[in-house]
Formats: sequence, C-alpha cells, structure tokens
Amino acid sequence: MTCYIVNEIMLDNVKMSIKVDKVTMDEGNTVNEDWFKSQLAARGSSQADLARFLGRDPSAVSLMLKGKRRFQMKDAENIASYLQAPVEEVLKAAGIPLAQQSADIVRVKIVGVCNGEMLVNMQSSAIAMIDGHRDLPRDSVAIRMQTLGSAASYMDGWVLFFSPSNAIDPSMVNQMCVIELTTGDRRIGQLQRGYQSYTYNIVLLGGGTLEDIEVKSANPITWIKT
Repeated sequence: MTCYIVNEIMLDNVKMSIKVDKVTMDEGNTVNEDWFKSQLAARGSSQADLARFLGRDPSAVSLMLKGKRRFQMKDAENIASYLQAPVEEVLKAAGIPLAQQSADIVRVKIVGVCNGEMLVNMQSSAIAMIDGHRDLPRDSVAIRMQTLGSAASYMDGWVLFFSPSNAIDPSMVNQMCVIELTTGDRRIGQLQRGYQSYTYNIVLLGGGTLEDIEVKSANPITWIKT
C-alpha cells in the first residue's frame, strides 16, 4: 500500500497543497525489531532517546518498530542519521524489500541553493546527491533551502525537486515554480499574471510579492522533501 501525505502552505493568504512525503511500507511486511534494538544498544540509547530525536511520541515509535505502524521515508532517513547507518539497512530492517527500495528511490542532483530572499544560486555542477522517489520525472534536479536566520528559517534544509526547462506557458500560472527572470536571477514562488502585458507577479515562497516581472522560464516544483 502506498499513499501520499500532503502539507498545506500558506503564502500571503494563498493556500497551496504540496506533496512532501510518501508512505512506502506495504501491508504484511515484517519489521526486524531485534535489529533496531541491537543498533540502539550499540549506541547506549533507548527507544525513548530515539523518540526524542525524532520528535515523536515514544508509544508511536514503539508501534513503528514493532511493525504496527507504517514507516515514512522521512522516519527511515532520520533513524538512519541517528543510528549512523545506511538508509538502505534501515529500510530493509523496516521490512521493505530491497527490490522495492530500488524501485521507490532514485538519486537526484542538488544543483543550487536558495536563500531567505528566495533567490536561487545555481551551480555549474552538482553540489550533492539526494534520494527522491520513482514518481519524479527522470530529468528531475533539486534545490536546497538555506534560509537559517531569515523569516523563512522554518524551511531551512528543505529540498525542492523540479524538471529544468526553458518553457513557460499559461498552465504554470498559480503553480509554485523555480522562476528564471529575464535578468538571469532565479526565484522560488507562485507564478501569477502581471498587471501589464507580458509580465507576471511572483508570490515568493517565504512571503512578499514581486510585481510586473518579465519571466524567461518557470519550472513547477514537483515534490518537497522536508
């Protein structure tokens, strides 16, 4: 069984729903609880310590490690970080077959960073690689949010996935996009029609609006990894 978790983001009173995570554990999969216990013991930690690290209720973590509550990909990644173990090992211990892991996870290049002003700094080569999902288009790349200390600090560390192109068409209006201006700057925001011909307004992801901007391209954000 797979399903999506959808988060709603408010942008200057504009509500947007963006897919940010995916449940990847099938019915009937068996969690290797002993593996998790041994990994915690090796660190001198307990399930309660792990729950505090995850910011989850201890009872919820206990049910998850007993196979009575579904793992989310974000849980697996955070547990891997806490245990200092490969995420593939955590997924395997969670009862997700390796064949399913390789089908559900793809590696995507992080090609830029975005600051608190929603200004994107694109790099000539990949900064890093990150796990995505098989649902992402094959040409997907990603941008990492580095917004610590700004009004958008709650987004610090988020990774936004999109497919790069030089296109812009009416279907992209009202979508959250990586937007390239004719000046060469790139911004992240919701594309809206401008007040003057051949221009657009941009509702920035971190708040604020740019009005009557000439746009070269707009690439919709297809997935956000928090």
